[in-house]
Amino acid sequence: MLDIQKEHQAKFYDIGYHYGIDCTGKVFEGRDIRFKGSSVHNYNTGVIGIVLLENLTTAEEGGDVVALARQALEIINGNMDQKIPAVQIDALLTLTHALTSVFRVTVLGGHREFPMQAGEGKICPGNIGMELVRNLRIKTKLLRPPSS
Repeated sequence: MLDIQKEHQAKFYDIGYHYGIDCTGKVFEGRDIRFKGSSVHNYNTGVIGIVLLENLTTAEEGGDVVALARQALEIINGNMDQKIPAVQIDALLTLTHALTSVFRVTVLGGHREFPMQAGEGKICPGNIGMELVRNLRIKTKLLRPPSS
């Protein structure tokens, strides 16, 4: 979380996310929830930014050198797709329930689902992350972000 904060503070005044959750289920507070985040380009009003602190992309995503290397490693070693730890999913669900009990949250989405993100080349939260987002929407009965 500190690495993300340092990266964001090089361009902005603070970390863009309100919360981060690591693979052990530990929840970190980022930007004060009373302030608008900067986690979704041009679409932060009324958004609570939560980042899962791991790579949730599949090997073919991104189309860059890293994606090509991951694809080559999969050919050699077999499927390397990650599984999201259950404790991290539980922490995200608990945090989501806590936030929806206090704030009027109606939408749950990954970066690339929000308006104007696809043109920016956003692939996050990755195919694995998007599967989690879809499952969380079912469990929480929250809506998908608007397309425009």
